Amino acid sequence: MCPHRRSTHVVCAVLILSLTPAFSQSKLQQADQQLSAASFGSLNINNMWLKIRNDGIGQRLTYPRQYGSLLESDNLIWVGKVYDGRVRESAVQMPELRTGGGIWEGGVRPGSIISKGVAEDTNSNAVRVFRYRPDFLTADLRSDVAASTGTDPAAATPEMVTAARADYAKDLAEWPWQKGAPFVDKNQNGIMDGGEVPGIQSAGQIAWFSYNDLDEAKCKSFAGDPSIGLEVQVTLWGYQGIPNLDDVIFKRYRVIYKGTSFASPTSQIDSMYFSQWCDLIIGDYFNDLGGCDSALSLAYQFNGDIPDPIYRNLGGANPAVGYALLQGPLVPGSANESGISDFTSHTGVKNLQMTSYMLNPTGDPINEPTNGSRTFWYWNVARGFAAWTKDLTYHPYVLPNGQTTKFMYSGDPVSKVGWIDGLGRMQANTLSAAPGYRRFTLSTGPFTMALGDTQEVVLALIGSHATEGVENVTWLRNRTRHLHEIYPNLGDYVAGFVTDVASSGIIPSEFALDQNFPNPFNPSTQIRFRTPQSGQVKLSIFDLLGQETRELCSGVLSAGEHTIRWDGRDSKGEIAPSGVYFYRLTQGERHATRKLLLLR
Repeated sequence: MCPHRRSTHVVCAVLILSLTPAFSQSKLQQADQQLSAASFGSLNINNMWLKIRNDGIGQRLTYPRQYGSLLESDNLIWVGKVYDGRVRESAVQMPELRTGGGIWEGGVRPGSIISKGVAEDTNSNAVRVFRYRPDFLTADLRSDVAASTGTDPAAATPEMVTAARADYAKDLAEWPWQKGAPFVDKNQNGIMDGGEVPGIQSAGQIAWFSYNDLDEAKCKSFAGDPSIGLEVQVTLWGYQGIPNLDDVIFKRYRVIYKGTSFASPTSQIDSMYFSQWCDLIIGDYFNDLGGCDSALSLAYQFNGDIPDPIYRNLGGANPAVGYALLQGPLVPGSANESGISDFTSHTGVKNLQMTSYMLNPTGDPINEPTNGSRTFWYWNVARGFAAWTKDLTYHPYVLPNGQTTKFMYSGDPVSKVGWIDGLGRMQANTLSAAPGYRRFTLSTGPFTMALGDTQEVVLALIGSHATEGVENVTWLRNRTRHLHEIYPNLGDYVAGFVTDVASSGIIPSEFALDQNFPNPFNPSTQIRFRTPQSGQVKLSIFDLLGQETRELCSGVLSAGEHTIRWDGRDSKGEIAPSGVYFYRLTQGERHATRKLLLLR
């Protein structure tokens, strides 16, 4: 399929905090109570436990594992100028600005679009969250039970575990690959044949569901706009025991323009944007701060310097969460440019990055309009303009130095440089910056979709739990850099990793010790070195006093390029404290030393 027509659109992470936490929670709880158990699923293979709803609304994140809460809800929002043949009162077919998707409540319903203007029956057994993990027959599924029921894993009975295995078996037997659910296509024929299984990028666990905006009344209840005819396919996946990935959940949105019954063959959407709406609360809401790193397409939220009482009572460090845009929408590019779609590179196109970021702090005038009148509000947010504008004009964000920007709070909270949440005000719009309840939007666009086009976006939801809240920003940035380096080859990264010494099989010409990666790091890092001939090799970790704290390798290694992991523990197996360390490689008369930084 031509990548120019099947372009990919980035979903933007949006944290918008207009409602109090108690109100948003009760709203979600009331909505959840009206849904059947089949409407939910969970992703819980690693330290990030995510509860999923089959309409994309009301997802919850607890981290680390079942301790504490970071995410109340997130959702995808889209806005664009639609030309689809609808005749208005003027009897003239003109592009019409429309907004769709949802926040705590939404204008979508579960299921795929069967044909133009026709959606699946929401009561169908095929309209649910499908899940798979390769080891479901043998794995300890008490964490699955705990993530689904909200109980402690120790409370999971054998009967509950047996039921969880049966659910996995049912999803495997009924995996909806025909509708777009990903699978390992060994013979590359596009059909999930016998012996082939669900999967994506060697994931340890995968979840898939779809929803659409064809319910006209429901769609209008969100923003007041009619349906566009969009189907959204959501794939979430994670890894277990893989360094740098145990605190990450990957999310892929595929948005397909299938059209309403009004749509003509020439229908299209111009000036389109995607935004992922999020309602993040790090433990207790009173001390949250937010920001973004526009160069990394990263939006984040963390606790301020005040210890969070919820996590303090749980005995844990203040956590943080980040949304990193790994793959944005595909748009036309030059002949020398290339873009990613379905983990494959295409020439002549490019992926958009994060194009705007909006933070909604407590008490500020950035409050969403009521249901049915959100169109121009989200139109301004997506384009990077002041959301609180009450007319159809737009106004940019103004920095303290008078310059304009599309990225709120894009300064560095670690070095205290630039526009930082919690430090100062924004000129002209008098934006307050007291720590408290936060929401934000990470947006990307514009792009165009013709009828039949597919757009694809990939985000990484990253958790961090450093000792001090602001330390998490450094950790999230380092993890995001690493993810950008290994994406889209996640499967190769996972397959190539071993917990002992790994050799590439390449015989190097010189003895060398590389800088560890990531650095700074938490909880683990990889050290790569090269030995031009076989022999006795020793690799050790030393503290600032020159005392050896851990011997990572001591023995005969063959000539080649080797990689070894340090899990941040000393020789007694205890967790090493934050600080600067040295690692030293020795082989015969040759030796090399480098410095690394561990952040807890």
